[in-house]
Amino acid sequence: MEQMLELSPSQGRALAQGPHFRGAFGGLSVSTAGNGQEANGGAIISLGSSSLPGICSLGTSVRQRRGDGDGFAELVPGLAHEASEPAEPTGSSRARDQIREMAFEEQTCTEQQISGPDWQLAKAETSCANKCKVPCQQFQTCQDIAKGVCCVPVPREDVAYVTCTYRNTCIEKPDFLAVIDLDPCSPCYGQVIHRLFMPNLGDELHSAGWITVCVCPDNADTRWTKLIVPGLISSRIYVVDVGSRCHTPRLCKIIPPECVFWTCDKGYLNVPRQLPCGDVLIANLGDPAGNSKGGFVVLDGHNFELKGNWENECESPAGGYEFWFQPCLDVLISTSGIAPKIAGYGFCPDDLKKGIFGRNIYVWNLSCRNIIQCIDLGEDSLPLSVKFLHNRNAAEGYVSCALSGVIYRFYKCQRDCWEVEEAICIPDKEVTGWIMPRMPAFIVDIVISPDDRFLYVSNWWHGDVRQYELTRGCKPRLVGQVFVGGSIVRCGPVAVCRDEELKCQPEPLVVKCRRVACSSAGTARGCTSPPPSTAPGTGSSTPTWSGKAPSWC
Repeated sequence: MEQMLELSPSQGRALAQGPHFRGAFGGLSVSTAGNGQEANGGAIISLGSSSLPGICSLGTSVRQRRGDGDGFAELVPGLAHEASEPAEPTGSSRARDQIREMAFEEQTCTEQQISGPDWQLAKAETSCANKCKVPCQQFQTCQDIAKGVCCVPVPREDVAYVTCTYRNTCIEKPDFLAVIDLDPCSPCYGQVIHRLFMPNLGDELHSAGWITVCVCPDNADTRWTKLIVPGLISSRIYVVDVGSRCHTPRLCKIIPPECVFWTCDKGYLNVPRQLPCGDVLIANLGDPAGNSKGGFVVLDGHNFELKGNWENECESPAGGYEFWFQPCLDVLISTSGIAPKIAGYGFCPDDLKKGIFGRNIYVWNLSCRNIIQCIDLGEDSLPLSVKFLHNRNAAEGYVSCALSGVIYRFYKCQRDCWEVEEAICIPDKEVTGWIMPRMPAFIVDIVISPDDRFLYVSNWWHGDVRQYELTRGCKPRLVGQVFVGGSIVRCGPVAVCRDEELKCQPEPLVVKCRRVACSSAGTARGCTSPPPSTAPGTGSSTPTWSGKAPSWC
């Protein structure tokens, strides 16, 4: 049965502008990469999650490869669904038929051979059909797409990439990128079929982002074949080639931390994303000494050389963690985290009410690279994850605050400035056996579905993933919830005394007769190793914790 990915009207309009389209959501990025002259294309989705430095992190990137030749399409589990076949369009039928005939006859079709306003749209449709080697659903005309949805058929994924870290496990091994077989027909289905080990210890691989060598819509060589994987603790940047050997990826470039330190005066790199111009933007949490310092470093999108800082001089915010941008609105919004040298020891209640945790989100002018507004979300709120809606003309999105348990909706008001309003509040739980009498949710990540209908929330300390329905004009409504771990499961060290949401503590998750371990969220400072000293000139970034505070503490 054919699998479909539903796109919003704005995504359909973007697709109509060329064979290349990219949208992103929460470490989750969707792309369709086209080949302008050979009418080849594909679709890509990757997923990443987030954590604080000093806490083991897990990120997932999903890449699927199917069909003959070099055709590929990528999809995250759960996003594919069946879709009814749309009505036959009227505007681009002739162009599509001509392109399809030439593509399947292995002829070269050019823009001069087929003219008309629907050229790019028809070319994108045939691209997908040629890549996937399956009959392709009909795209709607540009006018119809502006009113409704467009369905792009993509096969199931059969390979997943997962970043895995050994940090704080007392195992002296390098982090690795795991390749998981997701093909149900494979004898290795559901198993790790390859591990790409990094050449260094103590990286803490965190977020990973899909990068293409070229983002020009008419460039025939556009391919999504690289993963940018920064080391959150080491500040090292890995470029992984997943295009030539998708089942056995390899490292093709390493940018050492010293280069980042001396060129950018930045460290502790987190989320990588690609700008419309093709360059790669990576958010950072601090400076090389572990002090809180926000901003971004830039990699060249072609050769992956470090270009320097993205923001204008003297525009670095007090803290940083994640970011998202809306090119049509010429705006970028970033969050503020916590100083790496403090977070590396683990959470400590004594740090509350001292101004240590971030409290602001920053609104940037994307083209001018300067901060135009700072929004205060309250003391000890710790805003981490931020996402715009996928409708590229929508001037709104959501930002989650880890410690306060509040998710705010931000939007652009008539005065041409940005404001926030509380959308979701997850109450604390009164507990015993923990480091504090009240346990907040600690929201580490949020994801918005491609159709902007649902908001997914990861509550790390409580251990549940929530699904909220987004309805314009109304507050998000909780429609789904699943517990996958956390610190409040039954038979654990933590007892819940009062809970405004649950009647009893959730049962531990058991998968294939193995219990999923609870999170170590309750670890107090001193029980976890701190981040390694990565100041300029130290050379190695391997942790050498001996029980004494490092020099920069």
